[in-house]
Amino acid sequence: MRKALAEFSRAGFAGARVDRIAAKAGVSKGMIYYHFRTKDELFAAVLESAWDGGHVLTAAPDHPVESILFWSEFYRKNREWSRLLGWEGLEWRKMTPTMENERLAFWRSAVEKMKKYPKGPEFLDLEQFLISLIAIEIAPILLPQICKMITGKDPSSPTFCRERARFLRSFAQAFANAQRP
Repeated sequence: MRKALAEFSRAGFAGARVDRIAAKAGVSKGMIYYHFRTKDELFAAVLESAWDGGHVLTAAPDHPVESILFWSEFYRKNREWSRLLGWEGLEWRKMTPTMENERLAFWRSAVEKMKKYPKGPEFLDLEQFLISLIAIEIAPILLPQICKMITGKDPSSPTFCRERARFLRSFAQAFANAQRP
């Protein structure tokens, strides 16, 4: 599964080749197709393994500060999977998202949980805010060149990661402590 993750992460669904996965895994292409009837099934299995059967979704904390730090760290530690998620987004119109029902339920519940914490501005659309949080968390992985241009630091460096964690903590805390007018 690791070799398939690496290939799909590197090339996306359209560019990935099952023969390269087989060669790197040291198995025959036929063996892969014995376990996964199609490349689509293999891609879905790779995505599902990254979601750890939904365990990642249940492990995510509810509190805004803990949640933003959890997801930021998750994306940082799972760079190949984060890239795969980016590829899934680029190619999403061609396939049904893996674990769509579980992920849909998770994101809907995340919006509901956010309603408990912020006493923030009434005009804030929490669905749009959640999308923005995801972008904030994953940007250093999917857009490292822009992060480096802006900060002058490699986004995988310990210095950048510490600074990023401090920023995210402050950002989420400000949201959690906001008051309605």
